[in-house]
Amino acid sequence: MKYRQRQLGVVPSPQDYRDYPLAKVTATRRSFPEQYTFPFLIPKPYDQSDIGACVPFSLKAIKEMQELQERGQFISLSAAYIYGARQPTDFQGEGMIPREALHNLRVRGNCREAMFPGIYPYAVCAQSITEAMHQDALPQRIKTYAGIHTVDEIKTALMELGPVAIGISVYDSFYHGGHLPLPDKSTEKLHGFHMVSIVGWTRDNRWLTLNSWGSEWGELKGYCTMPFNYAINERWALTDLVAREQADYEVTLSRAGRYWGVNFSPMFRTPGEAQKALLDPLQQDLTRSGKQLKIKKPRRIP
Repeated sequence: MKYRQRQLGVVPSPQDYRDYPLAKVTATRRSFPEQYTFPFLIPKPYDQSDIGACVPFSLKAIKEMQELQERGQFISLSAAYIYGARQPTDFQGEGMIPREALHNLRVRGNCREAMFPGIYPYAVCAQSITEAMHQDALPQRIKTYAGIHTVDEIKTALMELGPVAIGISVYDSFYHGGHLPLPDKSTEKLHGFHMVSIVGWTRDNRWLTLNSWGSEWGELKGYCTMPFNYAINERWALTDLVAREQADYEVTLSRAGRYWGVNFSPMFRTPGEAQKALLDPLQQDLTRSGKQLKIKKPRRIP
């Protein structure tokens, strides 16, 4: 099949300010090596054939690489399950909305390839989902996913969490593969939107990406490189780590003469409740070290 006849399967994710930022999952690194490749790559690039299933193939590959890193054993997962196991409110046509696919990977996981091999049009995949597949998928859930916005965040996610899924705009030059140039939007046609996986970067400021058009695509045999400022529309990190939640309370200290004033968040109904929960344990620790914490009774209840 000619690559220009391939179905492009990304339906762009609507903007949603509720998306976790990367900082919820891991802190952005301050330094990076000149080049990097994720060390647990899949055996060879997959081929989505003429189905607009780039999103499930990208997420399948990323999850397989994460599982290989964690377990030391390659487990083949199902692209067809991701493609078919959608929520009733999800997009119901060919292609997928990346955020919806990520949400389902968090809620449902992904079953093994042996349970649902191959890839088929969406209607066929959806009708083929079984309860046994759902049960098999649960151990392969992700804990969270995060939106990424900068080069440093992509690099951080690659090194700390694993490969990054990106949605790109596909122009004429993309079909050749290899070392992609920046698209010339004045002369090249926009064909649609596609998902690939960033698995590293090079010394000359280019992303190393894994496509799902088979191992014969382009001179890099299923991979390509693209400039850091390529036409990337959305970037997603997925991880088995639990996102850091907001603190249960906030404490504000202020100096007033010989004393420190302590103000607690409204979750404590009284200063006495706050003292019991927070200051009493501190006083016990200080006592064990031969020191003492003097608590001045508050003048009023806030």
